[in-house]
Amino acid sequence: MGDKLCVSITSDRFITKPGRPIFNELQRMEMLLSLREIDAVYLADYETGAEMIETLKPTIFCKGPDYLNGIDERERIACEKVKAQIRYTTARKYSSTTLVGVLNPS
Repeated sequence: MGDKLCVSITSDRFITKPGRPIFNELQRMEMLLSLREIDAVYLADYETGAEMIETLKPTIFCKGPDYLNGIDERERIACEKVKAQIRYTTARKYSSTTLVGVLNPS
């Protein structure tokens, strides 16, 4: 969708599901940086992506298919402010919650 792929990950302190994150923020960043398609990885120490959008000023802001019904209003406003297009991926979603349930059924 663009010339460079920059990815932001949510810092551990904003992940609130019990037993999460499965991989800490440094492990997640390292895994993403190992993918040749990714040019940069940023740690988003914010509740939403709005601050990262305003800082990085992307041309395209991309979310996964689980956000097709709408993104956080603060992210939408930030995209309007920096004139970023909002796009959605169509690839299969791999949910850690689902994967953990498969690996550790109750």
